[in-house]
Amino acid sequence: EELDHPGHTFDTICATETLEHVAPGHFNACLDNLVRMLKPTGNLIVTVPNRYPDSSYMEQKRDRWRWPAHHHFFSSLSLSYILGKYFSRIECFPHDDINPPAKGIYLICCCWKKK
Repeated sequence: EELDHPGHTFDTICATETLEHVAPGHFNACLDNLVRMLKPTGNLIVTVPNRYPDSSYMEQKRDRWRWPAHHHFFSSLSLSYILGKYFSRIECFPHDDINPPAKGIYLICCCWKKK
């Protein structure tokens, strides 16, 4: 969907469990628009299902990446690569105290310093 907020409007934008649902062919435009709406010193917070969570999630059938409405799939590496086109600093966080960020059921990233 088109978001028609003026550029440089928001200090923070949260894209929580949304990017995997963006229609094919619209992903880059979606990210371009989110970044456009951020203030120059703003940050983007992103959460998406992890395509490669710890095997315990797969064994328990708790992985979230293969749901039918998901059009995009992310690993820690691919998400950092995509966001790195827009931001100089990307930090990933664990969602629990058991697994490192790259092995959690969700990938959680905060991005600063727009390029």
